Formats: sequence, structure tokens, C-alpha cells
Amino acid sequence: MTPVLTDDDPLGLIRRRLDSVLLAADVAGIVPTPLAEIARVAGIEETVDIKELNDAMRRTRRGVIRRFIGAVLFRERVVMVDFRRPASMQRWTEAHELVHKLLPHHERNARLNEDRLEDDQETLSPEAADQQELEANFGAAHLLFQGEVFVDRGHSYRHGLAVPLKLSADFDAS
Repeated sequence: MTPVLTDDDPLGLIRRRLDSVLLAADVAGIVPTPLAEIARVAGIEETVDIKELNDAMRRTRRGVIRRFIGAVLFRERVVMVDFRRPASMQRWTEAHELVHKLLPHHERNARLNEDRLEDDQETLSPEAADQQELEANFGAAHLLFQGEVFVDRGHSYRHGLAVPLKLSADFDAS
């Protein structure tokens, strides 16, 4: 059973915000969701391969090498995605990063310390960072699956593993 989200709980507020984005982008009900139109509404000017950032991180860091699969550069209005990943994962990553841009409190938190690439103990608490990632994941699913459209379509089929597999192709999502 799908949890009921009210408009005053945090995920309900995010759902409402993203529903308005789908309408503003004129893509509500369009499957698969045209992420380029969502990016336009978000003010993102470019989506680029994150390879250069990962290569730069590898050259500048000693010890642990961390590969990023996505990032959003708020000031530059750029979303970065690992283009070496499967297409459906690229779409998920792009949607996830767009949600970070579309939620004003994510951008405000990022701007608190613009010179840092990633959060640490001096910026967001681990709990706040985890919450923002949960919100971005929830929002990515909401954008890619058009809110309840995926669930509604799923109910029109006989239940089984074939349903999400068939619908994943329709929604261009894993």
C-alpha cells in the first residue's frame, strides 16, 4: 500500500513542488518524462559528463578515491552525470540532481559553503545530508514516474514481476 502523503509533511511538500514543476515544464503525464524540460524549469543550462571531475579528484586526492556518479553545480547551473553508466541510471542520476536544484533549501544549504565540493562535519550534519539525499531520491522517483502515473498503470496489469519490467521500459527507468 502506498503511504498517504499530506501537503504539510516534508515529502508531501516536495511532491507538491515537483507536481508544479511538471506542470510548468508542460510535461505532466508525458512518459518517459522529458528531463530536458525539467532542467529548463530548474534553470539548468547544461548537463555534462562527470568524468573530468572524477579524473581531477583522482589526481588531487591522496588515499581514498571517491567516484561521483552525479553532481549539481548551483552557481554554474550545470548538472553532471556519469555518462559511462547505463542510460536508465543516467536518467535517475540526472533527475536526482535536478531535484537538488529544484528544492530551494538544498541550494541554500549548498551555498552556505560554496567553496567545498562535498559536505562535511563543518557544513551539513550527517543527518541533514542523509535527509537531502532521501528527498532527492524521492523527488527523482516522482519526476521519472510522474507521481502516481506509474502506480496507476501498474494496477491495470495482473500482478507479477513482469509489470515493473514492462513499465520500466515505458518510463525509461530502471
